[in-house]
Amino acid sequence: ERICGRRMDRPLAPEYIGRIMTVRVNTPCGFTEDTQRMVERCARQGGIAVTYGHPHSITNDGPQSERHLVDLFQVVARLRDEGKLQVHLPRTLLAGSTPGVTHARNGAAR
Repeated sequence: ERICGRRMDRPLAPEYIGRIMTVRVNTPCGFTEDTQRMVERCARQGGIAVTYGHPHSITNDGPQSERHLVDLFQVVARLRDEGKLQVHLPRTLLAGSTPGVTHARNGAAR
């Protein structure tokens, strides 16, 4: 990313650091078109898109605003309704009930 001078976001899968499941951030903060494109890319190619914003910014006019969040939710709802995307909270990944996600036993991913 430093050499290219731009973000090199890509779909990802959970990985383990020791016995801790991690999912690295792969979208810019907020819910703008860049984040929406990553969600659409994961729906096409597989992988996990990590989207995030801070609640205090929802009323601002920036990338974490309610306007952008509603746009992202519309993209997510469409892809989910088309059967192209599954939506999960972190707790569902940890519970081991997520299809296509491997989990660790004794520190080793399977």
